[in-house]
Amino acid sequence: MSEKSYVTRLRKAKCSMGTMENYLNVKKDHGIIWEKGCEPGDACNDKQPFMNANDIVPDENIVHFGRCNSNENPGNKFDLEEIVMGSLIPGSIFLKELIGCGGCKCRPMTFKCWVNGDKNHMIEGAPSLTDDSVLMCRYGGCITICEEEQEGEQ
Repeated sequence: MSEKSYVTRLRKAKCSMGTMENYLNVKKDHGIIWEKGCEPGDACNDKQPFMNANDIVPDENIVHFGRCNSNENPGNKFDLEEIVMGSLIPGSIFLKELIGCGGCKCRPMTFKCWVNGDKNHMIEGAPSLTDDSVLMCRYGGCITICEEEQEGEQ
């Protein structure tokens, strides 16, 4: 079993209903900073704040994950109604699928805190976010933390 990895700003996450990974963010840090690859006393540019289980605010902590493929998303239901009502140009749905832009734009709707945080390491009264943490979207998506990129990966 590998050791837990704590999550900092700019770590990538993905949604099971989304089409892409994206970065997590913290608008205002919680006062605990990780200095990746820095020795004490060094001037270091790679300082990132740790995140906690309450960092769930859409458009602030969780941006988007491309297109949403959930049938629970009202934007996708609207597209379905357009199809049924025949207001779309014939073949446009097939064309959207062919070029890979099915689903509406992802707008995560998070309503509960991240689960599986580290309760032994609280940050501002909430468990620290770890690579095991999971966040549910109201539209049925499961948001998970992506593996850390190793040096030289992109």
